[in-house]
Amino acid sequence: MAYENIILDKKGKVGWITINRPEALNVLSMATLLEIDSALNEIERDENIWAGVLTSSGVKAFCAGADLKELGALDLVWNMNYSKTCHRVFGKIEKMGKAFVCGINGFALGGGFELTLACHLRVMSDRAYLALPELGLGAVPGAGGTQRLTRLIGKSRALYYILTGERIDANTALSMGLVHKVVAPEQVPSECEKLASLLCQKSPFAISLALQAINSGSEIDLENGLDFETALTAIATASQDAREGLQAMQSKRPPSFKGR
Repeated sequence: MAYENIILDKKGKVGWITINRPEALNVLSMATLLEIDSALNEIERDENIWAGVLTSSGVKAFCAGADLKELGALDLVWNMNYSKTCHRVFGKIEKMGKAFVCGINGFALGGGFELTLACHLRVMSDRAYLALPELGLGAVPGAGGTQRLTRLIGKSRALYYILTGERIDANTALSMGLVHKVVAPEQVPSECEKLASLLCQKSPFAISLALQAINSGSEIDLENGLDFETALTAIATASQDAREGLQAMQSKRPPSFKGR
């Protein structure tokens, strides 16, 4: 498929999705969202792709959020559909079973910030910042911010940043666990590549199961979460990848996983 608003690259075992609208601060128009969705489908179907990286062009903005030209019409039905589309697309990143690294090369506002929250690992430029300014525009974060941010940093902190719209700088984001690495702007792509390469050294089958355990288990009580973990552990240890991992350890060689 030919894309107009994004770039999809497949580099070895890593699928790279780059939002490519720097002149518009990489805003998430509906067309851009649907292209990201199509690219995610390609990555999900490709058994040779084991991990993903999501980033954007330029150094000023990772993503300035929704396209205000579209939202400005204040069409209730359209805006509800936009919110649901964000939930569906962002949820696909979170739940497809392939770990995604987000490279936050510039500021991420509103839907752009919410997009980063759907990724599993986040690398942030030390010059970037995050914010949810929606309440100051008479809106509410509608792309998962009220839910994912609360789950990541807790209700009290989420309340503060959603209600005030205050910017979160890179070091603050790192201290709260919102991002995992902070680097110079020019190092964001290489750090993302390093993390994605590390993920590709693991069993993709085991990663998929671990993501299931974390995503689903964190939403239920501990006892049922542990039962779910036990079931997934049993499935993992019966896999070809588990046998390969054990044999590789015994032979003192790197494992050659197949994702089965």
